[in-house]
Amino acid sequence: PMLRLGLSTGSVLALLIFVPATTVTFFHFTFLPVAIFLAAWWGLGFTALSLVGLQNALNMADGKNGLGVGLCLIWVALLVPYAPSHLVPLLAVMLVALGVTAAFNLAGRLFLGDSGTYSLSVSIGVLTVYVYNVNFSMLHADIVALWFLIPVVDALRLILYRIMAGRSPFSSDTIHFHHLLEKLMPWRWGLIVYLSLVAAPGLAARMAPDWTVLWAALGIAVYSAVVVANHWDAQARRLRLRLPHSG
Repeated sequence: PMLRLGLSTGSVLALLIFVPATTVTFFHFTFLPVAIFLAAWWGLGFTALSLVGLQNALNMADGKNGLGVGLCLIWVALLVPYAPSHLVPLLAVMLVALGVTAAFNLAGRLFLGDSGTYSLSVSIGVLTVYVYNVNFSMLHADIVALWFLIPVVDALRLILYRIMAGRSPFSSDTIHFHHLLEKLMPWRWGLIVYLSLVAAPGLAARMAPDWTVLWAALGIAVYSAVVVANHWDAQARRLRLRLPHSG
């Protein structure tokens, strides 16, 4: 895992150095009247951390059919209204390709794998940074953060949980958000809930950007409710196992 992380970081840094237009140099939020500019090295480091983080977040999320490619479909679709005209054909091709991939993935005949999630996440991340840099008056930094919020928050939760448990942050387990949803409902509904939790706030921010922070808070509230519900369910199962059986 450390070798893979190092290679990903090095590749991303090389891209950012040779293509400066893909580096975040400022933050323009919906709730602030002025932009916050970053020093060159801070911008480079933040962008690299964000892209590598998105790589790992999507890789962690891609544990069930339809989920990883579905997230990518949503992110590209959300990006289209903000994109400059010369980028729209590329995004349209990506949407078609992802749609075909989704059909085969849902049928269990095609899987993204690590290379698929890594390449798609970086491609979408780089395109998002580029569109943000050229259309920051409409695509604000907090709207971008909202799009990727749920998978990234889930990845951070998993990393923190594993560290607190004395395990490697790269170890595997079955407490990802999609696992928690699957314990509460059939996966076909869990998939709809997960994708809706990403798509709905993004669409809401498109229609009412001044309320972006509220949409983010609502998304986190639903996410937290699922996590807490699973925790209570697990505690109740442990309690039932400890109770003596009568009869």
